[in-house]
Amino acid sequence: MTTIELDRPVKKSENCSAGTALTVRPQPRYAPALPSRIATRVPQRDWGHFPERRRVYNPWEHKVTTCIGAICQDGSGERIIMCSDTRVGIEGFASADVGVKLHIPHQGIAAMIAGTIARGRELLSVYGKHMAEGTALTALTVRDEMKVPPQIQKRKLIEEYLANTWAVSYGEYVDGKLGNLPPDVLSDIAKTVSGINLQCSLILGLFLGKTPFLFTVDESGAVLQADAFACIGSGWSIAQANMYRRRYSHRFRLGDAAYVVYESKRLSEVDPSVGPGTVLGVFSTDDMCLITHEGRKRLDEEMSKQCPSTLRKVEMPDTFFLSSKKNMASSEHEEKAVSQPSAGSTGQEKTEDGV
Repeated sequence: MTTIELDRPVKKSENCSAGTALTVRPQPRYAPALPSRIATRVPQRDWGHFPERRRVYNPWEHKVTTCIGAICQDGSGERIIMCSDTRVGIEGFASADVGVKLHIPHQGIAAMIAGTIARGRELLSVYGKHMAEGTALTALTVRDEMKVPPQIQKRKLIEEYLANTWAVSYGEYVDGKLGNLPPDVLSDIAKTVSGINLQCSLILGLFLGKTPFLFTVDESGAVLQADAFACIGSGWSIAQANMYRRRYSHRFRLGDAAYVVYESKRLSEVDPSVGPGTVLGVFSTDDMCLITHEGRKRLDEEMSKQCPSTLRKVEMPDTFFLSSKKNMASSEHEEKAVSQPSAGSTGQEKTEDGV
């Protein structure tokens, strides 16, 4: 039987012929028009184009952490203290204190990760490969050499996005292989490429001879050298504020420095995304020592003395405050005294008038 679609209603009498069936072609359903008073309030939207969602490599490893690095004195040498929590998870949704954020990507370099742990490990592997290639570090070249791995990693992330989404390499994209796409699509690709970041941040500590160096790497790939300490993660502002409150400098002895760093991390736990678990290590030119349970207990005891969490009773006598009622009464009394002169002064004026 042959079926013929028409754009008009079909009568029963038209389907009487054998071997032929007439049907109505499906017509598009249009939404009813909005009243004019409402239509003017609804913003126009291009329903054929949807903005691309923000790319998250692994939603189970989001930025929930506090990491602190600090340079201190230990006898005649210097050390680098590394401290972080162990929490990983989805910020504001779910988390667990099971993460390890202290890593040794290459001999002589210690690092801590904030953000996406998987991306941080990828970046550290690039650092390890860059150092293994025999890159000579000196006090003059270390800043420039530390900037190379983030640039390599960002190029890899761009290549990954273009290959997975458009099946082209970055070189082919630059050469215009996607030039036949609509202009708005090309604009979205350019915005996405420019918005790709490392999805993690790092604290790097290393020694050149006996001189310690401390660097931070943010999500954009910027590498900055820190002076005495550095803080990253969601609780960085709280930890950094306490480090400044304690007036921390690289002249602090190891014991004092370990306490201040530990205290700053513990205070940053008021941020709900920072976990109570703490990993603290001391990094030197040839060794990495982690704090024991007894050492953590000793720091907790010291913190209960120097930074108690409970508020003691504060006595404030009434003489410490100025009542607004008393102040108003005294002001009115002064105004009356000025407006009503004393009897002695009045008589003196009359005597002078009589003379």
